[in-house]
Amino acid sequence: MKRITIVLAAVIMMMSSQVQAQISKSENNTKGKSTSESSMVESGDFKIYGEMMAFELNGKSIVKISFDPIMDRIGADKESIATSYQMSQHQYASLGQALNVLSSNGWEVDAVWTTLERSGTVQHFLVSKKVAKLTPAAPWLDKNTRGGNAGKGNGSRK
Repeated sequence: MKRITIVLAAVIMMMSSQVQAQISKSENNTKGKSTSESSMVESGDFKIYGEMMAFELNGKSIVKISFDPIMDRIGADKESIATSYQMSQHQYASLGQALNVLSSNGWEVDAVWTTLERSGTVQHFLVSKKVAKLTPAAPWLDKNTRGGNAGKGNGSRK
C-alpha cells in the first residue's frame, strides 16, 4: 500500500509540474514578447501647418504663403517639404489661385480670421496637410536657436 501511495504521489507531482509549465507558456505570459502594436501610430494622424495672408495693396491682390523653417527637420516626406517651399516663393494672382494650388497639393484650410490693419483688411488662413510620419523636434535643445542660451547669463559681469 505504501508503494502505491508513493507512486501515486510521484505521478501527481509530475503532472502538476507539467500543468504549471503549460500555464507559464500561455498568452498571459508576455515577458519575452514585443508590444509593437501599442507603439504603432496610424497614418494620417500627423499634420504640418502653414499660414497664408491675403490683402489688397494699391488695388492689387497680394497673397503670401509661409511655412516655418523647422519643417525641414521634422518632415519625413521631403517631396512635400520641397513643394511647400516652392509654393511659398511663388507670386499668386489672386486668393482663389492660391487656394486652388494649396488644395491640389493636399493642403486644407483649418481656420480663417480677418484683421484690420493700416494697409486695410487682411485675411489670415491656417492651412494644414496630413502626413504619415513626423520626426520629433526639440528646438529648445538646439544650441543654434535664439533661446538656446536662456538662463546661462550673458557673461558681461566678471
